[in-house]
Amino acid sequence: MSIRYSNVLPIFVAFIVASTAVSAVYWSTFLAMLTTWAGSETYNHCFLVIPAFFYFVWVKREHFHGSYSPEKIFILPLLASGFLWLLGSLADVALVKQFAFMALIVSLTGGLLGWSLSRQILFPLFFLFLAVPVGDELLPVMMNFTADFTVGSLRLLGFPVFREGTHFAMPSGNWSVVEACSGVRYLIASVAIGLIYAYITYQKAYKRIIFMCFAIVVPILANGLRAVMIVLLGHYSNMTIATGVDHLVYGWIFFGVVMFGLFWVGSFWREEDLAVATERRYLSIKKVSGITRLSTWGVLFATLLIWPIWENWSRSVQPHLQPTHSLEVSGSFTPCSECELPFLPSFDSASHYLKQVYTSDSSGPVNLFVASYYSWSNAGELISYKNQLVLPDDKRLRVVNTLSNSFNNDFQRIDIKGVRSLVAVGWYQINGVPELNVVQIKMKEALYKLLGRAFVSQYVVVFKETDNFTQGEAELNQFLMVNMSALKQYGVVE
Repeated sequence: MSIRYSNVLPIFVAFIVASTAVSAVYWSTFLAMLTTWAGSETYNHCFLVIPAFFYFVWVKREHFHGSYSPEKIFILPLLASGFLWLLGSLADVALVKQFAFMALIVSLTGGLLGWSLSRQILFPLFFLFLAVPVGDELLPVMMNFTADFTVGSLRLLGFPVFREGTHFAMPSGNWSVVEACSGVRYLIASVAIGLIYAYITYQKAYKRIIFMCFAIVVPILANGLRAVMIVLLGHYSNMTIATGVDHLVYGWIFFGVVMFGLFWVGSFWREEDLAVATERRYLSIKKVSGITRLSTWGVLFATLLIWPIWENWSRSVQPHLQPTHSLEVSGSFTPCSECELPFLPSFDSASHYLKQVYTSDSSGPVNLFVASYYSWSNAGELISYKNQLVLPDDKRLRVVNTLSNSFNNDFQRIDIKGVRSLVAVGWYQINGVPELNVVQIKMKEALYKLLGRAFVSQYVVVFKETDNFTQGEAELNQFLMVNMSALKQYGVVE
């Protein structure tokens, strides 16, 4: 067999076998990834990652040398990746599960080939992680940065700008930074294209790292400049240009120019691919006994089965309880059976909801919303990008400020404007223990499930309509001071 095929066939076969085995064992995770790839324009590029892997291996085929054989040492990354998948599954974090899924494929491929050959294809192997649909988690951060950059630049240029959250106004019109303007798509595209360019153009690792740093920073700054230019175009055209779909077109054209400039500058440090000595161009199978080879294969593949079995066991031992959802408030607050909440927070598929309005002669109506999620129910999960007090794309309301609550630093005060003006105080809690850090919440949920313990995760928020946010917060604090103990114990299981 010619060098064209003999040097790549073992790698291709190992990858196909590994990806097929992992996909079969972790089918639900694989199906969720495919659904995300096909259902979101942001992640359509994921379909190209695997063909790119084959391409990277093919173009470097003449560099591969030495021998290959399965190695048991790769059980360690397989165990670590599998345990990470277990934690992600128990905590219902899709990103963690899908990252672990790809890590299992990479680790198993490496185990089938051995370290000597695996280290020669490290870049193609790690490039596979771009198939993990990541980016939604960056949306709030990128939206706020773009708003900061745009408003700061406009003020620096001398324009009067009034800002509330990701919304801002100029004398010529109103603007808002929405998800499509966040720059996440630019960043993902730049990282993917930049990795390919760096791998093909440079041979030294430090040059690849430096280029990738620019491939991350440049599109973030370029997106801020794009937003500023869009606002200026709208301002000087009396809001007739760049206020519709056309501003997205301008954005992608600008992004293309920026990436071309980045590649052009990077080409000045291009390195030619050095030739490899003829005697080191061929791969060979490492000579080991058939029993050793079969036992290594068996251990590697058996390691894949541990975690789904553990996950099913953890869910099966979860006790199914019936929490008592009764809340008796204290003080001068009385429930109003005929009153309705002025708006409903966006928390979907909860196991139980409490929606109640309380009236008081001293402070006016106080609205209470509690979304409870049971650990033994598969109805939904508490921590999700779609579960927020007000969604970023809400056309009626918008969050204009988020502060620490003066009554309890573990709580958030949220100022809301739009068709209504509201102030809210909200927090998460697990079995009555307040928590704001969503990562810690997920870790606690996973730990409880690992130990087979039942729990109730909740989002609790009190809010009221007011034009004076500070005074409204003080009135909400009065309600919390006398009812905090009851709210912590609401729906809790021991």
